[in-house]
Amino acid sequence: MTRFRVLVADDEPLARGMVATLLRDDEEVDDVLECGDAKAARALIAAHHPDIVFLDIEMPEVTGLDLAEDLSDGGPIVVFVTAFSRYATDAFEVDASDYVLKPFTDERFAEALQRAKRRVRERRLGELANQLASLSSELRPAEARAVEERRERRRRLSEAARVQAQRSHHAC
Repeated sequence: MTRFRVLVADDEPLARGMVATLLRDDEEVDDVLECGDAKAARALIAAHHPDIVFLDIEMPEVTGLDLAEDLSDGGPIVVFVTAFSRYATDAFEVDASDYVLKPFTDERFAEALQRAKRRVRERRLGELANQLASLSSELRPAEARAVEERRERRRRLSEAARVQAQRSHHAC
């Protein structure tokens, strides 16, 4: 089973706690990190490398959108959880996996979580495929050498058998 580390960043403790509780109820979620602002979220992302982050948009000092924009391509999958529909277009411009409006149902949250987990799985499969391709290309030269060595052994054995047959033929 695939396991996930998830971060929840929301300046509203009640909302953050509700999201964290729903995440902890998911059997594939191993670790749930929580914080109340984007600055703390940056530190937790750098230290713990979560697979998925659930971000509020309107937080003190730095918005969730600004934080998401600063994340690298290989960074966590982002899901926005906010009370404001006006940021939806901006959210998808920073490649958010989903945009969940508060208040939300457990079912709607589960959909967003499943979508984010699917994107993490796809990323992991892509990374694995790249690793296998790299390993395969590293093995090809070694495999080619082994094939060439087997051919050379067969050639020498054939030559030795031919010489032996000629000796046997001349001895008669």
